[in-house]
Amino acid sequence: MRGDLLPAAGSLIDGAELDIKLKVENNGFVPVYLPVLKHQIAVTGAQVTDSVVSRGVWLGPRSATPVELSAVVPFKQLPKAALAVLTSGGIIEMEVHSAMELGGLLLTKRSQIFRVSVAETIESRVKSLIGR
Repeated sequence: MRGDLLPAAGSLIDGAELDIKLKVENNGFVPVYLPVLKHQIAVTGAQVTDSVVSRGVWLGPRSATPVELSAVVPFKQLPKAALAVLTSGGIIEMEVHSAMELGGLLLTKRSQIFRVSVAETIESRVKSLIGR
């Protein structure tokens, strides 16, 4: 195979569909209401989605609740480093940056880094498409 593989990958890949489940925790002793949360997804350190908004949630003392996010990262927004990872069948790193306004303050939090094997994901998708 010859040539630059990144433009070729762009003709084959529309984007990346992401379904992420975050765990939001209240480690305090009093219930807390978290208003609308805004999340941005970063791949290899670069923001690749517009803000994804999740509904407000009540958290009891010392409790946690899942927050589910769905986003599509268009191919054109994937950073060149991520495309290189896609074409090499390696690992892509994703991180969720969350923010909310609470009492006039802007609170932010970064998730742990998620590592995804692109080769395994593509193999699984291809098998599901051909019915194996």
